[in-house]
Amino acid sequence: MRKDSILFIVEGEADSIFLSSLTSRFQISCEMSIVGFNIHKLYVLLKEDNGFLDIVSVLRESYQKTLNLFDRQGKTRKKEIEKIQEYLNILEKKQFSSIYLFFDCEIHHTTVCEKRNELTDQNIISIVKRNSAELNEMLDFFCDETNLKRGKLYLNYPMLESYKDCKSFFDEEYQKRFVCFGLLFKKNDKYSTYKDYVRKNGLRYNNARNFTAENFKQLIKMNIFKLNSISSHCWRGIDYNSFRELSEQKEIFRNEQIIFQNGFVATLNTSLFFVIDYKGKVLFDEVIQA
Repeated sequence: MRKDSILFIVEGEADSIFLSSLTSRFQISCEMSIVGFNIHKLYVLLKEDNGFLDIVSVLRESYQKTLNLFDRQGKTRKKEIEKIQEYLNILEKKQFSSIYLFFDCEIHHTTVCEKRNELTDQNIISIVKRNSAELNEMLDFFCDETNLKRGKLYLNYPMLESYKDCKSFFDEEYQKRFVCFGLLFKKNDKYSTYKDYVRKNGLRYNNARNFTAENFKQLIKMNIFKLNSISSHCWRGIDYNSFRELSEQKEIFRNEQIIFQNGFVATLNTSLFFVIDYKGKVLFDEVIQA
């Protein structure tokens, strides 16, 4: 019997390492491939295409244009060229049944003209509103993993590193983890970035390559509790049907937007939910009972 072939699209190397470790611990019975791309750029390209091409075709075209540009400019970015060629080989040799995208919320995403050290509080509010509108559009667009012109998007709040924003693999204090806009917009005197904060204060045993299935189960359980806390302000487990409803990406973002109004993002890692979405109630029950 032929296995399903799944494509993961991520932003960077850390995401790739995290997802590779996560899926391997739960023996996901499919062929998985991972490529890197910027979600904002991908969304613009797909909108410009008006639905004529699927995601894989758009990625292939963009990667090839980048290689051609490097060639014309005589650039010798060996590692970058090798990585793009690796992605092209993956996309040319395989046919995918599902596509998943994993990205940071990036509510603090700024343009080249917006210098973070010069932003006023009103500027920040305007930027968050603009980014919220774009993220809403993306969640509407990337909503079906089996539609190869769309795929399904998982957003992490505020970014992938949220899984490290705890003292242990199941930390009761995680319910109180909220990240202020000041830190995200680099207007904090103590920490340069959220990643810097997590590196200095978060999970010590944080190399995802070495996580066991039990470690991941505890992290997933903690984020399920946080998911419920964001929605109902109750730090406790939920049943499978409730999880299915609350973990819809649009529902999560709706609840996060309420928190945005107070100048914070509720820490939540939704990449962890992929394995439950894929394996279903049996794994969910194992996680809740862990």
